Amino acid sequence: MNNALNSQLPSILHASDAYYTIFAELSDFVGDGVNYHRIVALKNGAIIGGGMSNRGMVFSVNVSTTGRFAISYVESLRRLTLSLSSFTIIDLAGNTPTQTMDVLPIIQDGRTLVPIRFIAEALGAEVDWTRATADRPITIHITLNGQTLSFGIGEVTPQLAALGMDVPAQLMNDRTMVPLRFAAEFFGAVVDWDGDTRGIEIVAPVGETYLDRRAVEAIEEALNTGAEDNN
Repeated sequence: MNNALNSQLPSILHASDAYYTIFAELSDFVGDGVNYHRIVALKNGAIIGGGMSNRGMVFSVNVSTTGRFAISYVESLRRLTLSLSSFTIIDLAGNTPTQTMDVLPIIQDGRTLVPIRFIAEALGAEVDWTRATADRPITIHITLNGQTLSFGIGEVTPQLAALGMDVPAQLMNDRTMVPLRFAAEFFGAVVDWDGDTRGIEIVAPVGETYLDRRAVEAIEEALNTGAEDNN
C-alpha cells in the first residue's frame, strides 16, 4: 500500500500494520463559533473517536479496518479530559461543568480506577446504589442513555467478566473506584490514554449526530482506494 493516499477530503496515511490514520481538512466545514471538540468519527453509527489538531482545522482518527466512516458534529457530545495527577475533569466540548474530584485516579493491576460518581455525572449519567441486606455488599447502578450497568464492591461476577471487567470496584476514602475503560466502553464511549502526559480522554456519545455527507463519501472513496492498492 502507498505511504500516503491523497484525496481532496480527506487523506489517509498508512501508519502501521495495525491501523490507518485518516486525516481530514475541515476548514470549509467548520464555521466561526463552532466548538470543534464536538466533531467525532463514526463507523456504522458508533463513535470511534478522533479529534481536531491544535495547529489547524485538521481532523484525524485511527481506524483498524476499511469500511464506511463518517465525520459528525454531535451537539451534546462529552469530551472529558483528566489525568492521574489532577483532581479536575474538564469537558472540552463544553456540555457539562468542570468537576472537581476529591480522590485521585489510581492504577491497579494495569487498570485505571476513578471515582465513578464524578465521571458518571460528567457524562450525564445517574448513579444509585442498593443493598439487599445489611450484611450484603453494596451494588452500584449507573444509568445512561437507557442502559444500566450494575456491579458490587470487591467482586467481579461471571456476567461482568464476560463484559470485560477484570478488576473489581473498591471503596477508597468513601468513594467507589471503578475501572474507567470498562465502565465507559459499556456505554459506548471511547477512552484514550496518553502515556507521556498520563492523561485520559473520554469521548461519549450523548445526543444526536449530524453527518457531513461530503466527508462520508470522501472517506469511503479514500479507504476503498487504499484497499485496492493493498490487494
